[in-house]
Amino acid sequence: MATKIDIGICTYRRATLVTTLESIARQILPPETHVRVIVADNDQMPSSESMVRDAETALQLDILYVHAPAKNISIARNACLDHASAEWLAFIDDDEIADPNWLASLLAKSNQFDIVFGISRAQYSPTAATIFRKLDLHSADLSKEREIKTGYSGNVLIRLNSIRAHAIRFDLQLGRAGGEDTVFFYHARIAGLTLGFAPESIVQEPVPAQRENWTWLMKRQFRSGQSHGYCLATLDGKPRFSIFLLAICKFVALAILAFVRMFDLDAARYSWWRAVLHLGVASFAIRPKFLTLYGN
Repeated sequence: MATKIDIGICTYRRATLVTTLESIARQILPPETHVRVIVADNDQMPSSESMVRDAETALQLDILYVHAPAKNISIARNACLDHASAEWLAFIDDDEIADPNWLASLLAKSNQFDIVFGISRAQYSPTAATIFRKLDLHSADLSKEREIKTGYSGNVLIRLNSIRAHAIRFDLQLGRAGGEDTVFFYHARIAGLTLGFAPESIVQEPVPAQRENWTWLMKRQFRSGQSHGYCLATLDGKPRFSIFLLAICKFVALAILAFVRMFDLDAARYSWWRAVLHLGVASFAIRPKFLTLYGN
């Protein structure tokens, strides 16, 4: 029996989309596996359409172009959900490069789970600080998680019927803050869907120079904390005061650790980075608002 997969790519004015599509064209797939690509353009104007049409011809890919304005990634992700017609929907970012066995590795675990995540591995520039390579904070990798409670959209395979049965959507209020995928997959787990991990499924993601710094990492970590606070309060239904109290205790403990490590700057920054996550949780508990990272 043939396996049909739709691959969703949300894009916004990125020429790297062509490189992503080229990596999809190089996929080594099991027999009787049919792939279609859905490109959801989140720009106000259909700015990527001609580039997508050219790539479709050159790479001989089956591509559905969808204009899904504007400047809100959740709109584009939901457009992929709405236009998908296959049993499975995979997501990959428009600046990622899929290894040849990326999709096949996700498929290999699909009989065990409703949702399967792979690894999004950061590629640093030659000028990136050594500490970023050492800690690898830009990558998305669930291999160290004892229990998968949520995930990310940069490398994932989703059983569409399971998602649609529970009417799970990407939250529009998170479409410019980021973290919409964190909440989406957290919701899926709460609804009873099973989450798995395929470590052999790898995509490479070059890190832009403007993100190879602690300022950007701290902002993203703070927003990640806000997303986690949202999940605890809205999906788990926990009282905000108890969320705040626990988060602030963890923040203080890690902030003290950062101070103790002040003579080892890299260690201190790492401890502070961990502390900032809990500060974000505490922030959301007292003021339900999200830091805007994207779409400006």
